[in-house]
Amino acid sequence: MKEIAVINFSCLPRADATVPLGPLYILSALEANLVPNEFFDTQLASNPQNLSGPLNDIIAHADIIALSCLSSVSLPSLLIMTQEIRDRYPTKLIVIGGQGSSGAAQKIITEFTTIDGIVIGDGMLGLIDLSRGASIGNIRAHVVYKEGKNVCIRRNRHGEIPLDKIPVPAYHHIDYAMYRRTGIILSSGCTRKCGFCVTRPIWGTARYRNIQSIATELLHLRSTYACKNFDVFDEALFLNDWLRHEFCQLLLDLSIDLRWRCYGTIAPLEIASMKNMAKAGCHTVFFTVGSGSDEILAKLNCAYTSKDAVELLVAATNYFESVYCYVLFGYPYEDINAFYDTLLFATLLAEKGVNTTFKLASPFGMAPFYNDSDETPFHFVPQFVEQMLEGFSEKQLPHNAIDMIKAYPTIFPEFHTVDIDNIQRKLAMLTRRDEVKLSSYHWQAISF
Repeated sequence: MKEIAVINFSCLPRADATVPLGPLYILSALEANLVPNEFFDTQLASNPQNLSGPLNDIIAHADIIALSCLSSVSLPSLLIMTQEIRDRYPTKLIVIGGQGSSGAAQKIITEFTTIDGIVIGDGMLGLIDLSRGASIGNIRAHVVYKEGKNVCIRRNRHGEIPLDKIPVPAYHHIDYAMYRRTGIILSSGCTRKCGFCVTRPIWGTARYRNIQSIATELLHLRSTYACKNFDVFDEALFLNDWLRHEFCQLLLDLSIDLRWRCYGTIAPLEIASMKNMAKAGCHTVFFTVGSGSDEILAKLNCAYTSKDAVELLVAATNYFESVYCYVLFGYPYEDINAFYDTLLFATLLAEKGVNTTFKLASPFGMAPFYNDSDETPFHFVPQFVEQMLEGFSEKQLPHNAIDMIKAYPTIFPEFHTVDIDNIQRKLAMLTRRDEVKLSSYHWQAISF
């Protein structure tokens, strides 16, 4: 079999590094199928973009380089690194995956000859096939690749391992103590089709794990690594009543004193369910609301109204220690009246004790709302780069990253806006906090 180097790529070193679950699940699947492998996590590297030392050694030894890019902010740096890998090792097979690269997969394959294929969604079986000698166009995965001058797409929905068959993440590949956050996933995909979200376009309709596989993973974290806190990295607990009940009951039955946070979406949730989640150790919930305007929510195909959101979020403050709400704004079709509705919505939430953050709705490939703006001219906004980098300086990016971002706006839409005049007006309103009485709020750019 061919050896695979799995690399979790982040363009910036992280003091709050998160255990890279996706790559660790992949490594478990590879090991279960006796595929030789190596792993490197650039989150912990002093210079994540430097192709030297242990990272170079791993790449040099492997036949296949599989790069995972969760965040779109890392995509420019990743593409620059693939060029360096290709120049240094021209015969290596280079495959990338993860949410950061999925949205613009066809455009990346068209413009960047350094990459052999981009996997969208689950890539475990596809990588196993590659290790056994299959060509990139004949693997069990949703993959975008090039044959000659033609960009090809293979949609193989048989490329998904049942969630209950996925082994515990290969934590032995990492120094667990070096990570600040860890978590678990309870599902893949989503039942909803919200216009601002890419979960369903990338991962398909919802699939859920059984409670026994979840218990096995939690007990492993607790017994092996003395885990006391974790995150649930999906919204399954708010979309599946049975799973929520069984998950909370599992934690109560285990009696291992775990505290946890989760991500929520606006959905009918009884008071008894929130009480049960809190009793089972949930102390913080993060929500994302598509808009505070019912008109925009309808255009985004969200399954709730602003009133539904207020009722759930305010109720949640009575049972969880912290409730956060990320309110999106800045859509191309969001007029100033809809933006005022969102300001009022956020003001009400803050008055009721919800920690509210404005987030700019950047275009992102595969999100339905991106398709509405795909033919609209993109405007590069330097301030967005700083916000996307979360406090880091753009000087920490490769010297040619900004030029690349400007040259390929539809590959890197998160650094651009399609409605520059309205965006600037709205940002000015948020900056003049005294005028809109939003002194406790801040805004930041976001990619979905």
